[in-house]
Amino acid sequence: MALEIEKVFEVPVKKQEKPVWVPEKVSKSHPSFLHITGASDSMGRPMVIVLGDRLPATSAFDVATLVKYIKEYLEELVKREYVLLYVHSRKAEKRGYPSLEWMRQIQDALNVNYKKNLKKIVILHPTDSLKSAMGVTFKALISPKVFRKVAYLRFVDELEQVGINPDHLELPVTVYDNDVRQMIARGRVSTDQDSYAPPKQLYSDDPLLQGFRALGKLTRRR
Repeated sequence: MALEIEKVFEVPVKKQEKPVWVPEKVSKSHPSFLHITGASDSMGRPMVIVLGDRLPATSAFDVATLVKYIKEYLEELVKREYVLLYVHSRKAEKRGYPSLEWMRQIQDALNVNYKKNLKKIVILHPTDSLKSAMGVTFKALISPKVFRKVAYLRFVDELEQVGINPDHLELPVTVYDNDVRQMIARGRVSTDQDSYAPPKQLYSDDPLLQGFRALGKLTRRR
């Protein structure tokens, strides 16, 4: 099923002014970093997915704009318990991370439901630098109870360990590409056995991944 999520575009501005990031309506070419699939975890809690490679730089929008968007998109969902899944990427890694003060402004602008009803935070494809940055941010901004429920997962199939069925998430192809890249880098896959077939979602034009798929099956090493 094709993703139907909101687009991001830059509003024309006067010379010497910074572009303002504004989310609006549906567009496949400029998708939003926020995604609600309608899927739930094993406890029936709805899920919010944040896609790291689609996050614009913090300099591209102000806090008020982002808060307005988050409220319009999530206001109803956060009235009940929910789960947040953040999918990291190489693109997001190169862009860098928001400052603690910037994150604090976002938190202060949102009502209590966003924090009270957030029952689990799952970080997929984390790097060491992300873990370090998130550790500081989480300890400063969220309760110790929620902090203990933060899960860092290296691969898509590990989502099942925290009660999330990845087949229900409709994740973009880039997420699966990154998954296989990490498996290759960590020696979890090879091409000389036949126990692991890549997910059907792996249809991108990445030359490295196409080369592995051309050999048929990949073997996952546990």
